[in-house]
This record gives sequence, structure tokens and C-alpha cells, in this order.
Amino acid sequence: FNGIFIVPMYTRSVYFSHLATGSAQKAYKQWPMNDVMMAMSNSPRRDKFVDEFVANSTKDNISVITKLHIDDINFYDIYTREFLAVHSKIVVNVHQYEDSALESHRINNMLSLGKCVISERSRSDPLLDAEYEQMGAILFVDRLEDVYEVVKRLLADEEERQTLEALAIEKYWSIQNDTHMMQHVMQYLNLPTMSL
Repeated sequence: FNGIFIVPMYTRSVYFSHLATGSAQKAYKQWPMNDVMMAMSNSPRRDKFVDEFVANSTKDNISVITKLHIDDINFYDIYTREFLAVHSKIVVNVHQYEDSALESHRINNMLSLGKCVISERSRSDPLLDAEYEQMGAILFVDRLEDVYEVVKRLLADEEERQTLEALAIEKYWSIQNDTHMMQHVMQYLNLPTMSL
């Protein structure tokens, strides 16, 4: 072993319509486009938010897909999650705990799919939020109570949503091509660095 090999996470976007054949492709085409996907696991904080969001969305005829409200889908399977994300106009991220940092691994996956992402701000890592916000890849809200109104606004404004989708892909590729952080980590660990 003479080095560290780095394989970037989420280096591909899955376009199911090109991969699926036969009945799977038919199912893909028939799958409805959802308005909102909640890309998160369960926690009491998230469950409360999702329940309130879904109650409001029912009144406004906004379709929402979330792990909490699906019985027969394996939400933890990455291909299933990506399939559902591709079929959603907006992805919402809510932190598991009030003081959690931005869930960048899950967010990066959504950005690689060109998704419009709305997230609450992080109390514990504002610098990470700023990194994503500076490029406009994620639309941050200061209060959870504001997420629903922002979702409604974006559903009504397709042009803004498409702009956020384009910025999402741009941010994703900038992350994939940014070797500065890896160089920093290697120096911190006293590992030999190389020109990447």
C-alpha cells in the first residue's frame, strides 16, 4: 500500500428512464411527478415537521413523498431514493436535531440529480451552510415554520426552481473537482501530498 485512493461519493446521476427496460421502464414513465420529497430518516423532530407539512399540503393539493408515509418502498435503498428524487420537483431537508450540521452527503446526492433543495440553516456549522449558499445551490430558510411557504412559492415559480436546479448541478461538480480540502486533510494527517 503506497497511497490513499479517493473515490468521490455520488459521482454519477441515475437516469432511470435510460437504464430501465421492459416493465421497469413502463413503471418509470407512469410514476407521477411529486411536488415535494422529504429526504430524511425518522426522528421525533422531523416526524413532527413532516406531519404538519403533510397536513397543510393536503389542504393545498401539494403531493408529498416521505418515508413516514410510504409502506411498501425501501426508502433506504439508494436507487429507490434517487428514483423518488428524480420524480420530485423539490427536496426538503430538515435536521435530525436542532443543533445538527448540514447533512452534506445526502444533500450532495440530491444536488447530483439536479434537485431544487430547501434546507433549514445549521446552528452548529454556519460556514458549511455559507459554502452551499454562496453558490446558490441550496435555498436556506431561517425558521422551520417558513419552509412550507417557501415550497409553495417555488412550486408556483418554475423559472426560479429551474435556476436552483442548474446551480445544484454546478455546485455538485465544483465539489467533485475541489481537491483543496483533501490536500488540507492529508497535510493535517502528515500524509504525503501529491499534486491532484
